[in-house]
Amino acid sequence: MNLSLAGCKCINDECASIIALQCPQIHVLSLALVEGITDKGIEIILQHCSSLHYLDIYDMKNITGSSFTCIPQYAHKLNFLVIEDFCDIEKEENLNALLKFNSKVQVHRTSTWEIAETYKCRLLQ
Repeated sequence: MNLSLAGCKCINDECASIIALQCPQIHVLSLALVEGITDKGIEIILQHCSSLHYLDIYDMKNITGSSFTCIPQYAHKLNFLVIEDFCDIEKEENLNALLKFNSKVQVHRTSTWEIAETYKCRLLQ
């Protein structure tokens, strides 16, 4: 199951809980540009969606990366994490800690994409 809620304005941590409980077998989830979900919502998704292998949290303003600590513990199948090119210091530190602990997670940033690609096209690949 794949789900894209990219850019949705009405999504929050409560919605993240519903997604996690109703869609535990989700494989691909894009929450890019969603501002209402915090690290708490991401943690709930990671804890309940054990089949998740692609998580797009590109430009989510309320994510500090503290939820990344849940990835090694719960999201064993997560291979791809999409994130913005330039994170704030806290998010970058949390990301670096994750990568030191779990080297199988590949981080994709828009700067690594081909020039002709657009965000929406990349998401659907």
